Amino acid sequence: MFRMKHLLVSLATVLTIGSLAFLVSCSMASYGTKITEEQKAQIIKGKTTKAWFLKEIGEPDQRIDLGDGKEQFSYIYAKGTYKGVVVTHKYTEFWVDFDKDGAVADFGERPTTKKPTFK
Repeated sequence: MFRMKHLLVSLATVLTIGSLAFLVSCSMASYGTKITEEQKAQIIKGKTTKAWFLKEIGEPDQRIDLGDGKEQFSYIYAKGTYKGVVVTHKYTEFWVDFDKDGAVADFGERPTTKKPTFK
């Protein structure tokens, strides 16, 4: 009887530790500013403004003066995958160029090595 109870406790312990190890070994984390598909759908070249971006999405990770009153906002998003002790990150940059009147001239998304700022 004692041996059977000991075996069941040992089995339960192994299953619990195994489950926790699996959860820890295959987890994900993300940080930065992710521009959603819904937000992207609201961006219209020549119409959407810099003020909209600041209100709806927030301060960009980077602002670049393009000259002649034009400016670019850059939003960085990182997604990390943890498998055991190995961590991999995928960084994505959403950029938007504004014309001299503060309206969207162009925008897009691309892989990047830039890292997001913590706001």
